[in-house]
Amino acid sequence: MAPIMKNFSYEMNKVHDRLLVLAEMTEGQFALTQSVVAHGATHVNKVKKLDRDIDEKYEEIQEGILNMFIIQTPLPNEIKALTTIMRMSGELERIGDQMVNMMASCEHLNHKDSRSYATTVIEMLGHAGRMHEMCTSILKIYDEEKATTIIETDRLVDQAFHHFRTELPQLIQEHPQYIEDFMQYFLISRYIERAADHIVNIVKRINLIT
Repeated sequence: MAPIMKNFSYEMNKVHDRLLVLAEMTEGQFALTQSVVAHGATHVNKVKKLDRDIDEKYEEIQEGILNMFIIQTPLPNEIKALTTIMRMSGELERIGDQMVNMMASCEHLNHKDSRSYATTVIEMLGHAGRMHEMCTSILKIYDEEKATTIIETDRLVDQAFHHFRTELPQLIQEHPQYIEDFMQYFLISRYIERAADHIVNIVKRINLIT
């Protein structure tokens, strides 16, 4: 029985380490996405390639957890930790999907000058990027203050999203030549808002695996 328990503990650590790697991958994807949205489509293909790697790592985590149930029947607290990691890895994978969605919108931007009217969206992405950095950090070492800051920063993302949505009709009226770009920026703002929500969902579950 002891060797099985030791093997189970080893597999648990491996799954947690894979979750950290996945978080670091999506954090890197976030940084590339920020560059694309703020400066242009230089890294679009890198973001898409990284998303494929993220999907593979996500599947690796899911498979690793299922294999642990084969090793032995987990205790109730272990089941809670494993299902939490499954959900958290799913949140990270969906963050990657939101980044790819943003790349699709960036590829449909037609005017460089329209970017100057999307400062609120770029600000949102900066807030969400900092949220993700703190999230990755507390996955390694839990920090209550950082967790609280993430929740508070999510409110800033929400406020910026509502602000851009409110100012959008006026932007379209004043600069009709950029209407297609403005709609793409609105989609990007929606993807950022969703990504931030995924980060908050992760943070709310971290105490279940620490």
